[in-house]
Amino acid sequence: MTIIDAHIHFGTDPAIAEHLIVPYVQYDQPESIIRMLDEYSLDRGVLLPPDRILNPPHDNDYRQANEAVARAVAAFPKRLIGAIRLNPLFGEAFVWETVRHFVEEHGLGGIKMVARADFYNPASLRVTGPVFEAAAQYDIPVLFHSGHPGRDLPSLQGYAARQFPQARVIIAHIGLHDYLTETIIACKEAENVFADMSQAWPYDIKAFVRAVGAERLLYGSDAPFQSPLVERVKVEECRFSDEELELIFHKNAERIWGFSSETT
Repeated sequence: MTIIDAHIHFGTDPAIAEHLIVPYVQYDQPESIIRMLDEYSLDRGVLLPPDRILNPPHDNDYRQANEAVARAVAAFPKRLIGAIRLNPLFGEAFVWETVRHFVEEHGLGGIKMVARADFYNPASLRVTGPVFEAAAQYDIPVLFHSGHPGRDLPSLQGYAARQFPQARVIIAHIGLHDYLTETIIACKEAENVFADMSQAWPYDIKAFVRAVGAERLLYGSDAPFQSPLVERVKVEECRFSDEELELIFHKNAERIWGFSSETT
């Protein structure tokens, strides 16, 4: 079966890199991502910038990290779709220019948001509204880290998503177990809200699919922090139908992230 990993980070801070489950994945080394895809039998992947500002602290607006993702996508366009890391507190003009630059000039295909790292409330539409508006205009999804109080909450993300029904919003990790129910409610209240199952418990995955439907869930590994194999087994152990597995492992990513349905 075709498998698209919808949640891959481009390495992490060197201070914690020794603890990675896939330790050879390193920032700004595109070949390391392709090696992981091949070794774990993944056809394609969504490449996200590192989840934190790298040490020593620099690149506060994530431009350098976004450029690294863009280089990887340019090197392997048939295997990767890249996401833009965005801090909306830099303002509306910054949001629009960043999205325009990386979508129009570099072909990136989504936006990654981590509210707790950048200190904003996703439900503050004055702050996040321009992100949703830009995502809708460019027809790209917005992926939120979720599961950490009090900023990375599915209830806040779902509220914002309901105000912008033309934008596709993905809640990562199905809320990291404690906020599974919030994620289910957010998806039930808005058809433009989806989830990825990276780091979720098998119970969470099955409960979400039975409550919301397989057409709203994407496979993701959160590599290199987690194992693509372990995350895959979590889905397989839920004993879904072949049709549900195809949706989770690749068809939803093709529809939501814009991957071609052709296999590599």
